[in-house]
Amino acid sequence: MSSGQNSFKGSIVSSIQKTTSAKSSFEGKGSPEINLISLTYSNKYDKINEFLKKNPFLPILTMKDIRLYSLLHIACLNNQLETAKRFFEYLKAQNTSEQEITEWVNTRTDEGFTAIHFASFKGSIDLIKLLEGYGADTKVKNHQGLNVMHIAAQGDQPISLAYFLRKGFDIQELDNKGSTPLHWAAFLGMENATIYLTSWGSDPNLKDVESGFTPLHLAVVSGNGRVVRRLLIKGANRHIKDNEDKTPKDLALENEYGHIVQLLQGRSWIVECFNIKPGFQRRRTKHSLLLFVTLLLIGVLGNIIFLFPYVQMRFGWCCLEFLLA
Repeated sequence: MSSGQNSFKGSIVSSIQKTTSAKSSFEGKGSPEINLISLTYSNKYDKINEFLKKNPFLPILTMKDIRLYSLLHIACLNNQLETAKRFFEYLKAQNTSEQEITEWVNTRTDEGFTAIHFASFKGSIDLIKLLEGYGADTKVKNHQGLNVMHIAAQGDQPISLAYFLRKGFDIQELDNKGSTPLHWAAFLGMENATIYLTSWGSDPNLKDVESGFTPLHLAVVSGNGRVVRRLLIKGANRHIKDNEDKTPKDLALENEYGHIVQLLQGRSWIVECFNIKPGFQRRRTKHSLLLFVTLLLIGVLGNIIFLFPYVQMRFGWCCLEFLLA
């Protein structure tokens, strides 16, 4: 990864941003295939269901938009569990073979994403399990080497990360540029993913291959002070240099991120750990001192007038009872 738009290239976020033009290219058309794709993009389950009932013989396995998104890709992108289930029911009604369905589940987009990538990005465990039930390849990587863990980090989805971690996925898995899920979470400013990944032991000081960036470098590039602070608390080395001999602080200065420069200045470990901030310096005046003394005297006099007689009386009764006992 590199700082700037080249780092963004290959992420599922950038891929999703391109779907707006793909979606608009299907609006206003009239063929059944295009109408169904448009309905799926619009996330209209009732209309999709009605459309499928009226058209029982559509070749939905081959339906794709201009970016090679299948109907299942679009359903998972929109987190449409019921729509995905309906498509599988439709295929079974057409006596589609299990092999054909599995191939459909693992169909790739123009950037190599499969449906399970999108389900992981959305944090939909039900969708993930549904796809697994139809033979989804959970180990699949896109053209940039991004697996479901990288994608979950990009979507800020700890639930997906935890699910695949329990299945034995490596939290330090590298993509083609030597970036871990933590690198992507830091670069995209995904705070929740950063918190969980660092808590599970992801190395905050690992450099990527292309630029020599650590997650801390990338968090600085994203301009997210919270992610920077989290990485520092978990042991990120603020002095590591990238391939251009720049520290995270150098990048912060280049981007004019003053608040991040302050975080990277270096503080004592106690202040860093507990996130202690300097308090406001109070200005003391004669009026405030006079008010304080007045309130203090009122409190003392109140105790003498209202509390002391009661205490004295109770003390006297206790002494009398002790003598008579």
